[in-house]
Amino acid sequence: IYDCQNQIVVDNLTTSSLIIVPSQVKDPILTATKLSKILQCDEKKLLEKIKKKVSVERIQPEGRQLSEDKAYQVDKLKLPGVYLVQDTLRYYPRKNYLAQTLGFVGIDNQGLIGLELKYDEYLSGINGSINYYMNAKSQNLNIYPAQYVYPTNGMNIELTIDTRVQDVVERELNNAYKTYQPDSLLALAMDPKSGKILS
Repeated sequence: IYDCQNQIVVDNLTTSSLIIVPSQVKDPILTATKLSKILQCDEKKLLEKIKKKVSVERIQPEGRQLSEDKAYQVDKLKLPGVYLVQDTLRYYPRKNYLAQTLGFVGIDNQGLIGLELKYDEYLSGINGSINYYMNAKSQNLNIYPAQYVYPTNGMNIELTIDTRVQDVVERELNNAYKTYQPDSLLALAMDPKSGKILS
């Protein structure tokens, strides 16, 4: 999401998330021990997830949207059945700036309120995937070709909001709040010629 001056107001950061293919894990206890140290989580709970009878287990919340450092440490271990997948994290570079208007997203980057909710289907894009066939022992069946579906980015939205005007209005609202301590404050700046909302 951009302002009318093409300044980024909301962006996506690329991160990594952790998934486990339990049937490929050779030593579940060692895997749980090493990963729990990096993720700083309970080893027993992690071991339960690793031993689940599923084809793929997403380690969450502790394995979601890992920092670069943690992702590097996990990758360096080269543990069988442990994979990092690309994920995105919604990034608000100006923190709570325009928060009531922009809204926010949940853990899966789905819009929950504000513009994030209103335009979620346009902003979210499509996740990529790898589709392949495997037998009951989670071994690849090479007689069927794997299919890779490329991810696509969501659309951008350009607001009529001008961050230069918004900065001034937010500063003055903060000053007024500190001085008078009212129950609430509201300000609206419009372009009188076009009706565009500037702040």
